[in-house]
Order: sequence, then structure tokens, then C-alpha cells
Amino acid sequence: MHQLCVNEQGVSVTEAEEVLSFNEKEVKVRLKNGKKIVVTGEGFKISSFNKQNGGLTVSGKVSAIKYSSDENVLKRIFK
Repeated sequence: MHQLCVNEQGVSVTEAEEVLSFNEKEVKVRLKNGKKIVVTGEGFKISSFNKQNGGLTVSGKVSAIKYSSDENVLKRIFK
């Protein structure tokens, strides 16, 4: 299970496996459980990322956080 902490300085995440994409307005992260987090806002900079322990810290102003997964919704419905 991961933890996500949002504060005035930015956002920190545990259990991050990979930073999929990054720019100053959006960060996409894959978690170790396969789910993805998309953080949107402005002025983003990656302060730290440790692939060994899954720690990720991004500074900047966060406006939204969205979770998603690669799981096919139709596949789940027709199981």
C-alpha cells in the first residue's frame, strides 16, 4: 500500500516504481501495484526519486491528482 502526501510545497509518494513522464505541469507515476497516479499543477520539479525504496518527492503547486490502472474495464465486467 502506498502513501501520498500533498502540502504547500508539493507532493510525496511512496511505492513509486517508475516516473512515466514529467514536465512542469504534469507528472505521471507508476506504482509498484501497477496503478498509475497523474498529478497536475504548475511549477513541478522532481526533488528526489529513489527507485530502491519507491520514494518520490515533487515540488510545485498541485491542482489535481488522478488514479488509474492499465486494467481493461471490459475484461473486468465480463469475467
